Amino acid sequence: MINRILPTVLLALTLCSCANNDRVQDNTQNTVEDLELPSEISESWLKDNLNILLERAIDNPTEENVRKYFYAQKVMLDLAKKRAEAVNESQ
Repeated sequence: MINRILPTVLLALTLCSCANNDRVQDNTQNTVEDLELPSEISESWLKDNLNILLERAIDNPTEENVRKYFYAQKVMLDLAKKRAEAVNESQ
């Protein structure tokens, strides 16, 4: 259920932040180093960093932060699909 609602919420937050761009403060840049996506995202990297990307996309919904989160989420869903297909094929 949350996977269906979350994209809409993030889109709404992004649109709101664009309208109020002058008032948005970037708190994450002052406290945490900028998280770059690796060239190949592993399951362990996703476990460690997906929630960080989500929090940044919600707290500071810049186009870059939201794009990074959605890309990482897509990679996670692709990995889960491959794993599910492998399990189904082995049965």
